[in-house]
Amino acid sequence: MPILPTTIGSYPKPDYLRIPEFKSKHPDPARRYSQYLATRTEEELKFLTKATRENVLHQVSAGIHITTAYRQDV
Repeated sequence: MPILPTTIGSYPKPDYLRIPEFKSKHPDPARRYSQYLATRTEEELKFLTKATRENVLHQVSAGIHITTAYRQDV
């Protein structure tokens, strides 16, 4: 089986994505991310979606098979 190209880590936050960092101590990563999203405004979520889409499309166009989306330590 061939090894598929992937990325490690997270993409840098774009300049237009001006959202504060959020750190939760919840042991479940999915719950931490849900709490993070629940604290964002509608405008912040639109910019987060835009940044995620751009980063994934950039990786796909570069031939990455297993992509990672933007995500700070949440």
